[in-house]
Amino acid sequence: MLHQALYDVTFCFTPDTELLAQLERTFPNASLRHSGVVSIHLLFSHHTLKSCDIFLNIHDGFIELAAKRKSGLLFYNVFNYSTSEDILYYLLFMMEQFDLDPAFTKLGVAGQRPVTDGLMEQLKKYIHQLVFCAPEPSVRLEGELQQLPAHYYFTLLNQHLCEL
Repeated sequence: MLHQALYDVTFCFTPDTELLAQLERTFPNASLRHSGVVSIHLLFSHHTLKSCDIFLNIHDGFIELAAKRKSGLLFYNVFNYSTSEDILYYLLFMMEQFDLDPAFTKLGVAGQRPVTDGLMEQLKKYIHQLVFCAPEPSVRLEGELQQLPAHYYFTLLNQHLCEL
């Protein structure tokens, strides 16, 4: 099991032991980190998310949901989903559990969903302050990649900013 201390929380995860051994032999100076650690770090440090209370990162078939209160991590989890309603349910249920008022909560969204997606319209009905993650100014995409919406592949394109 690997551990990483992050914002007064110890993030624990268990990578595949054979894969970890192969990576350590091939890249002896590399450090392995979980994508959740990257997402949490970006919630506290990225210019788009610093003022957000919640970070919703939508992947294919699962979401990452992270919330903070002041300078501490309030919540982080990963949920599988089948429908947009599942995503809305997980988000709103988490907000209810931690007494986060949708009228005053700021939600940052990333993922491979267009801003015109039905889910985004539903989110806007419940969460009054919704922002889409913007790229770090230092990240310059070339060619066809310039056509990607700014909130697509957010953690992949910004993980280099995490000083972990």
